[in-house]
Amino acid sequence: MISGPIEVRGAAKDAKTPKEGWSLFFTDEMLSKIVATSNAHIDKVRRGYSEEMLSNGRNSYIGLTTREEIIAFIGLFYARGLLNLNNHR
Repeated sequence: MISGPIEVRGAAKDAKTPKEGWSLFFTDEMLSKIVATSNAHIDKVRRGYSEEMLSNGRNSYIGLTTREEIIAFIGLFYARGLLNLNNHR
């Protein structure tokens, strides 16, 4: 049970835009670590493919990820939760 006034507290009080609010949950340091870890895994997987396979655009695209792609990916998960699309039936 919640008691007392419901209010925005701490650093969240200073967040004026949705982007500023979002950055309270995912800091630049966290995003950099996610990108670095993801790219290390992608690089490891890429080493298992032949150069011919990697250069043939019809078969696959296995490139390193970016900060923007990670933000978009997290956003998709967030949207799925908002739309209650997490049930796999």
